[in-house]
Amino acid sequence: MGRVALIGENSIEYIEKLIHILNSGDCAVLLDWRIPPQTAIEMMREYIVIQNAE
Repeated sequence: MGRVALIGENSIEYIEKLIHILNSGDCAVLLDWRIPPQTAIEMMREYIVIQNAE
């Protein structure tokens, strides 16, 4: 099972992507689309560092 970051405004396409992620057996990590892109990147990098440390 993988984790997929999903960033976007609520829309039909957003829900379709979410359903596709879940049906693929992966976990969707929903990030607020209003946060600055650099902040989202840092959040994802921090997660990778934490996972590699375990």
